[in-house]
Amino acid sequence: MRNHVPTNSPTTPEGHKDPDPVFTYLQLYADPTYNVLICRRPDCRHAISPHGAQVTAHLWNKHSIPLAERLGLPEHIRDHYSSGFRNPTEAALPPSSSRPHPHLLTYDGFSCRKCVFLTISFHELTRHISQSHLDGQTATRPRIGLLYDDVYLQSWGGGPNRRYWTVTDADGKTGRLVPGRVAKQPPPPPRDARTTCFLGVRFDKERPKR
Repeated sequence: MRNHVPTNSPTTPEGHKDPDPVFTYLQLYADPTYNVLICRRPDCRHAISPHGAQVTAHLWNKHSIPLAERLGLPEHIRDHYSSGFRNPTEAALPPSSSRPHPHLLTYDGFSCRKCVFLTISFHELTRHISQSHLDGQTATRPRIGLLYDDVYLQSWGGGPNRRYWTVTDADGKTGRLVPGRVAKQPPPPPRDARTTCFLGVRFDKERPKR
């Protein structure tokens, strides 16, 4: 079950309306709706753990930000964001088919049509379908072609425990077009209960006898 979305999470230091200059300088973003701290650097673009010194450790280990620029960041977060931030593995997820979050990476991914399984790994998709929906049969492409959709995904985190949600493309479409793939078909329209079709010829079941 998804976590309840907090409603009082600040994007700026409490009591201020302007963007946080410290976060702006360090390319960090405090999401106001889901209460996560996002690294906006182009080679990152995912939420980071807010606990202890992990924010400063991330900036040093991943982006080589010198100590002089990171100095005082934990205290800044403690003093100006009293509600703190959620861990990316625990934060609530946006609804399916949301608009892409502007500060997160968007991935080419896959969505199982039989359940809510989402992944960016085709190998993980085939293993899931084989084990969960094919009774262990080998998940060959012809066999699973109608069991999944190609989609766009986003996630708060970048680790092994990441969770995904689907997002739309620039045109608002939820599916990802892949050459040679069969798009999900809508259910057929209801057919008149009185009639059936055979070899293109329509017969009326209730035609009066002569």
